[in-house]
Amino acid sequence: MSEWIEWAIIAFIILGIGYVVFKGGAANPVGTGGLQRTVASIDGRLKGIEESAASKSAVERIERTLGEEKSKIDKAVGEFGALSVTLGELRNESASRNLAVEALAESLRVVATDTKQMVDRVSRVEEGLKGVERNLDRIYNVVVEKGMGR
Repeated sequence: MSEWIEWAIIAFIILGIGYVVFKGGAANPVGTGGLQRTVASIDGRLKGIEESAASKSAVERIERTLGEEKSKIDKAVGEFGALSVTLGELRNESASRNLAVEALAESLRVVATDTKQMVDRVSRVEEGLKGVERNLDRIYNVVVEKGMGR
């Protein structure tokens, strides 16, 4: 019977080792077959993506299109710069015109003031001439009466 117990112990040890090797593996949490299928699936998807989206001609076409758009943008930036310079020149010209208009307005104010002063002087001279005219009329009347009475 001891022979049978020895064989039972040996069988139990072999079954235990077999169970640990097949069931637990090398402390791998994912079964090897499932992992292989997942990797194969990812590999297939990557090949599909490479073939459809990243072909060399598509990349060249995209680079060419980007180059064309960059040249258009550079041209627009150049035109914007030219417009900015023109706008600056127009602002300077407008400022100088505004200064000229202000100078003319000041000159007109001075002319208006001088004209008003001249009108006042002319009015005073006219009043003075009316007095002279009255005096001349009197003198004329006196001279004519004396001259006729001789």
